[in-house]
Amino acid sequence: MNNLDFYLTVITMIFAYILGCLNGGYYYGKIVRKTDIRLLGSHNPGALNTLKVFGVGPFIGVFLIDFSKGAVATALAFYLDLHEFAVLAAMASVVIGHIYPIQMRFKGGKGVAAFLGSLAVYDPGLLGVTVLLFIASFPVVRKFSITGLVALATLPLVAMILHGDELELIFLVTLITLIIYRHTENIQDYVSTRFDTRK
Repeated sequence: MNNLDFYLTVITMIFAYILGCLNGGYYYGKIVRKTDIRLLGSHNPGALNTLKVFGVGPFIGVFLIDFSKGAVATALAFYLDLHEFAVLAAMASVVIGHIYPIQMRFKGGKGVAAFLGSLAVYDPGLLGVTVLLFIASFPVVRKFSITGLVALATLPLVAMILHGDELELIFLVTLITLIIYRHTENIQDYVSTRFDTRK
């Protein structure tokens, strides 16, 4: 990596992080509904809580905003013809920005929509596999958010089988682990409800 590529990589990562910080649910709540969505529902400024609190229309808008952030950040890295590391770093930066936005005191969303947007540009085939895994898992899991986590958890293995790219694997495992960590409460609630022996 030469000096120009290094500087472009750093600039792209910073841009991706800042873009990730622009949380759709939070700003929709603040600007349109004059409230902080983090005080409502599940207290998460993501698309699913937007659906729960504000309805289907706002949910679609917020999901598209957060999805687009990931897509734009990754597309920029491709447009600049940067190394694979820089593309993956841009994906990571936008997801981290969404989860830990500096202007929101690092209390952001859970990163799924931003990650899916990044994946759509990075490798549409992997996004397609994720959707198929979601569809296959849903009848068994029967909960939207947990089904999504199951699909994401399986993705690194699929990527390794299809591509055999160790750098890609490291980034995918790291990002998906972070996303799963952010869903800890959802997982605990699901396990306690699904496997409650007192029923």
